[in-house]
Amino acid sequence: MSASRISGSETSPERKQPSPKTQELGDDDDNKGKLFTYKYSEIEEEDEMTHEDSLRYNKQVEESGGFDVEAFPPCSNCIIRPLGKLDKRLRKKLERYSKRAIAEFNLKNSTNFQFVKVHKANARLVSGLEYFITFAAKDPAATESEIFQVSLYAPIGANIEIYLCQIKSKA
Repeated sequence: MSASRISGSETSPERKQPSPKTQELGDDDDNKGKLFTYKYSEIEEEDEMTHEDSLRYNKQVEESGGFDVEAFPPCSNCIIRPLGKLDKRLRKKLERYSKRAIAEFNLKNSTNFQFVKVHKANARLVSGLEYFITFAAKDPAATESEIFQVSLYAPIGANIEIYLCQIKSKA
């Protein structure tokens, strides 16, 4: 057997190995879903935001409470990030969280809103995930849906804690 011949081992050029510089952060249930994918080298190069970007990010977080934050380049200052396109599994989870939040809202406010759909979500990685979900819900007696915002904490291996569920201000 020739020394230059390579068998089907892991060192085979035909098998593409994932880059060690890519990290995928999982969701709070079983770490199988993707939330953010980034390369460490990008963070090293872009860790410092421009002063203008930093001001814009901080203003968006302050004004929206974390619900309306655009996607900034990966950096240590941007801890609240839009989730972007939601896969089926993550969308189902966000729907479940939104339905629980609207049920609690109805109980506290003697209303009868029914969940319609998730519009968007942002997240912050802590010891679990903190979500900022914007969704539609409708009162069966009304003709128009209302836009709701819920912020909640989903710790790893524990029950979620809803911090806030409110009708989004129209201002």
